[in-house]
Amino acid sequence: MRARSTIVVALVAGLVLAAGAAAAIIEGTPGDDRLRGTTRGDVLRALAPYIENHAARGGRPYNVLRHILGLYHGQPRARAFRRLLSEQGPRATTGGELIRAVLALVDERKMPAAAE
Repeated sequence: MRARSTIVVALVAGLVLAAGAAAAIIEGTPGDDRLRGTTRGDVLRALAPYIENHAARGGRPYNVLRHILGLYHGQPRARAFRRLLSEQGPRATTGGELIRAVLALVDERKMPAAAE
């Protein structure tokens, strides 16, 4: 399961951080070191301006957000992440405040360290 979520993070990060989505999918292979160290929170932060731009052009933020429902698959608070996006996403008019709410819920920096 961990490999699958790592691939999802790599693909979403590649889509967000690369200049062109097609180039990111083709060049951003799962073993690519360019995205090493990128967290799920980093992906959400990078996605926020894209969502705001999409909404400014008349699109619905949920059209973008629904594609990241599996971003926290297998991670702590994944169910709460999906629930927040699923319940508030379709009603959101701008994505910025929803992304901030999601980050407050699942941000890795605020999560307790795993017991060793």
